[in-house]
Amino acid sequence: MVKDNQLGIPRFDEEQFKTLNNTGFKLIGAPSPNKEKTIIVVGTARSGTSAIAGMLNKLGVFMGATADQPIFEDVHLTTKIESGATAEALEIIGAYNQEHQTWGFKRPSFIQHLSDYHHQFRNPCYIIVFRDLLAVANRAEISHQLNIVNMLNKLLKDMEQIIRFVSQHNPTALLVSYEKLLNNPADFVNQVISFCDLQPNATQLQTAIDSIVPSPQHYLEMSRINKTRGRLDIANQDGILGWAQYTSQREKIPTVSLLANDKEIIRVQANQFRQDLLDMKISTTGRCAFKVSAQQITQLNLKHGDTIRAKVDDDIFDLRNSPQTYSNNAGLFRKVKRFLFD
Repeated sequence: MVKDNQLGIPRFDEEQFKTLNNTGFKLIGAPSPNKEKTIIVVGTARSGTSAIAGMLNKLGVFMGATADQPIFEDVHLTTKIESGATAEALEIIGAYNQEHQTWGFKRPSFIQHLSDYHHQFRNPCYIIVFRDLLAVANRAEISHQLNIVNMLNKLLKDMEQIIRFVSQHNPTALLVSYEKLLNNPADFVNQVISFCDLQPNATQLQTAIDSIVPSPQHYLEMSRINKTRGRLDIANQDGILGWAQYTSQREKIPTVSLLANDKEIIRVQANQFRQDLLDMKISTTGRCAFKVSAQQITQLNLKHGDTIRAKVDDDIFDLRNSPQTYSNNAGLFRKVKRFLFD
């Protein structure tokens, strides 16, 4: 280090300056020379664990037999751990150990089982992700309609539990700031490759780097609790009908808002029976249809050519086949009315 002659301000050369750079990554614990590893991704819910698990998958790491994108949680192993079926969970872990030199496991709620399973995994190497707690709590409110203050309290407790585990067990771990990794995904991916002793090819490396993006649309869409599916089937003078259901809360009855020319005209519940929905296995009960009767249509004063939209109240997207143009020609409706409702 030298000083500027005029101002007396310290000047650092490039190598010295690097030592002041906060990368957001920190290695703790003793690195293991063992080539056989279990990479465990840990963090509070919605802290970025899915992005890291997805990145590991792109690098060629097996993340579990039932770990699908964009969440990458091994449902089979997770269910056994969280239901207390320890013997069956250890059986799955043993099978993965035999089949894979290195494999990974990700589940935010695994925070509750860290100490119990720390010595059950073969050579566990942890990637522990930290994220701005307000950002996490806000995401929980948006996607899962949870109270933000209650969520902040829960996040603090989860964070304390993670820190307590690290203090007690001194695990081999890579601590990661989610905000920092978004700023430099290439550096992060290379850190993970070194930490986990991976050997990806050039394509896997670039795909892993490219997979790290802030708020990926497919994750936001899949992770929200108010995600629905359904269809606006018909809109004419004999009635308006369709179906709707929540994708993750099938027992919850959706309330469908119907709009004419973007102005709400009526709300109906999607709880009526339709045989075709049962036959096509869209619903296990067939009770997810909605209908506005001809009599109600008359009271709504709809006009030929009006634009009709349908969406579930707390969803942000219209149902499929919405919008439709309202028609005074009821011929098509009469042809299918008996099949759908009689």
